[in-house]
Amino acid sequence: MKILASVLVALAGAGFAYQSSQQDGRQAGDKGFEVVSKESANALEVIRFPFGGEAFAFEVADDLPSIQKGLSGRTEIPAGTGMLFIDDRARIQSYWMVDCLTDMDIAFVAPSGKVTAVHAMKKESPRAENEPIPVYHARLPRYSSNLPAKYAIETPPGTNKRLGIKPGTVIDIDWSAIDSLRE
Repeated sequence: MKILASVLVALAGAGFAYQSSQQDGRQAGDKGFEVVSKESANALEVIRFPFGGEAFAFEVADDLPSIQKGLSGRTEIPAGTGMLFIDDRARIQSYWMVDCLTDMDIAFVAPSGKVTAVHAMKKESPRAENEPIPVYHARLPRYSSNLPAKYAIETPPGTNKRLGIKPGTVIDIDWSAIDSLRE
């Protein structure tokens, strides 16, 4: 009886989650992603979609302050999580590791969902107390999208290699629906 009650409670919760996502109009079944939370601990929306065949929960950075902050200041990126950056247009992108305390992978993605470039980004020595900001910024390597990209996906170190994410890989979700997250 306790098992049946647990199953019913779980199904009721799943029904509520499904109904909520239906009302939101953005669910995994029809768009390839689902909104998990309207706000993470870092005040960012979280969405889930398959990346290299595994489900990942991504915080969404879609405005200048959240894009500039990115994953800086974090000491780790838990498995199965990351950050999705949404730019306002496709262009050649260049990211760097300002104040990043952990290694991470990045995959740049064109509006079509095709990966344009991947990099294993290494944490850099922190800015020295007496180091001017322009000098600090100048010494940081830049990681390019190589081709026009509208999105960047940062994940724990080693993810791209482990999942076979490389230039030409297609991340198959409705990217135009992803753009609607900016509205």
